[in-house]
Amino acid sequence: MRKFYKSISRGLTLSLMMCSLAACGSSVSVSDNSDNQRKTTEVVTDEATTEEETEATTEATTEKDTEEETTEKNDETESSSDDTDKIVKAYAPVLNEMYSLVQDGYDDSREYNYNSSGIMEEVSYGNSERLGYILMDLNGDASPELLVGKNGSLDGSETDDAAFIYAAYSLKDGNPVTILEGWSRSSYYWLGENQFYFSGSGGAMYSAFGQCHLSDDGEAFVWDDFYFTDTKDESETEVGFFHNKSGNWEASESEELNISSDDFWAKSEAYETKVLDWIPLSDYTPVEVSDTSSEDQNTESEVTAVWADDVVDESTGYIGIEIADPSEYTTHVLFSAKNEVKNFRIVELSVKNIDNDGNIEFLYEERYSLDTLTTDLPVCAGLVFPGDTPSNGFMYTDNDGNDHLFVLDVSGKDGSLYIWEYEL
Repeated sequence: MRKFYKSISRGLTLSLMMCSLAACGSSVSVSDNSDNQRKTTEVVTDEATTEEETEATTEATTEKDTEEETTEKNDETESSSDDTDKIVKAYAPVLNEMYSLVQDGYDDSREYNYNSSGIMEEVSYGNSERLGYILMDLNGDASPELLVGKNGSLDGSETDDAAFIYAAYSLKDGNPVTILEGWSRSSYYWLGENQFYFSGSGGAMYSAFGQCHLSDDGEAFVWDDFYFTDTKDESETEVGFFHNKSGNWEASESEELNISSDDFWAKSEAYETKVLDWIPLSDYTPVEVSDTSSEDQNTESEVTAVWADDVVDESTGYIGIEIADPSEYTTHVLFSAKNEVKNFRIVELSVKNIDNDGNIEFLYEERYSLDTLTTDLPVCAGLVFPGDTPSNGFMYTDNDGNDHLFVLDVSGKDGSLYIWEYEL
């Protein structure tokens, strides 16, 4: 429309210039002729009229352009709003679940498919009112990802200086899938420009930090830099500093840095975290979705695990076992069956590998077994929980003959015990 308007204006300008030149020529050549003078005057008058018509045409055209631009903008706004509504609806299974956690708290009788350890911590500590969500296209594929988290302070002050990312989801075949999970001991923060800062710990000798971003296919996070500490000798007393761009926590596959401890940790302090404009989960309106299930969704455990000191007294009946050598570090966990389960086992976990997303691959070794764990006789086991990486779990076999492994995890904030299923 603008190009068409300019061509009209240029045509009118050329016509006016031609008329003006003709009028000037008549005026000079017949300046003494009254009739010609009158005709010249008439031409000049016609020129003035044409200018008025041009102004009117320009105003009409401009108004028409403005109306069309406004209509186009409104159409774009409506289209953008429709697209956002569609995206939100696609993520409804996640958002509905998050909303219920914020409003009602955790329900151990309910199956949660998208909950993360970080979200669980916030809900358990009564801080869920600060949780929010945001839609962001993290890899430029025009399909926004969903982030869930909150703003907070890295140093514990009251000034928010970082966005804590507790979970991230993308759409695969129109369905939400989890692509990132964070919690107090394995945390992700927003850096801006679609970049994330990671900080994690696997015990006193094992820490890591770095920067990553979402891959082009939206299915994994790619490491720009991954720094970590690891032991350098078999005695596990000397700490080394390492770097790679694979996110692999393996010293043998990484560059060892010949720097001091202060210089190493100065690298982590150089990252500048930013906050995000979260939409409060409490403001979300649940959307009805069809009840579908996925093979990769967590299965609700038929067995609960709690600190025994919180629930056991002299009147409690249980099977008592000591898996760890009795010491001042031994603590007791009570395993109770909601429904009778077969082939109940308590296992010791060890880390085989940590992938690019910070997910741990476990090895497990059976330490205790029971043919049947009944609902009326729980098992009270003495265990040790060294470091921050989970080292204990339990297994059982369901009615279909499938084995399930659940990890015993300890909150980094208040020391509470919680479980999550590890996919075998």
